[in-house]
Amino acid sequence: MTGKDRQIYAIIIVIVFCVFIACGVGNFRAKQLLIDAVGTRLNYALAEIGPQIDLGRLSALSQNPQDPYYEELHAQLQTWRVERGWAGLYLVTKTTGGKWVSLLDSRSPGDPGFMPSGQPMRGVPIVVEKAYRGAVIQGEYYRTPQGARIGNFGPVGPLSTPVAEGDYAHVLAVLGVEHDASAATDFLYQTRYVQLGVLGLAALIVLGLARRKPLS
Repeated sequence: MTGKDRQIYAIIIVIVFCVFIACGVGNFRAKQLLIDAVGTRLNYALAEIGPQIDLGRLSALSQNPQDPYYEELHAQLQTWRVERGWAGLYLVTKTTGGKWVSLLDSRSPGDPGFMPSGQPMRGVPIVVEKAYRGAVIQGEYYRTPQGARIGNFGPVGPLSTPVAEGDYAHVLAVLGVEHDASAATDFLYQTRYVQLGVLGLAALIVLGLARRKPLS
């Protein structure tokens, strides 16, 4: 192999590498655009649903899971979730002991993601803690046993602005709404694999042709 041959092979490798990086960046950007778009739509949902929750009755429900408001609010949230095609719509709350538990889940008990009232939550994401402190979390991407999700979280209480550290008594619960992003993200991952395969095949073809015909 002459020095010129090596230069040509090196150029081919650099081109393939650059195209690979460009495809990766493109897929990442597409994923971010998806998260931003869904997050904006879910943010409107939080703004619409939050004010319709009766805070007085929700306060009583947080103290007594058997309160009649449970069935009424469950039916209301379930209707919103089904009509809009959301994967999840639920309320979680923090106990006096500092543990996060499910307050109300709009999904049916037969749903794999259903969280019964009072069930402790494991691995609570930091975004839920931030929402508890008054922040509205928009477009958070995460994975659950049921698949990829894009979720928004917001505080439910008399106030909706950040408060001083440790002064969160006004927050009754955190409202979470989830979009099932499995199909979209799976498509992006499959596209990435196809791109890798095409790039690898193209590189092999070019190298094969270069070996068959002496380079001059």
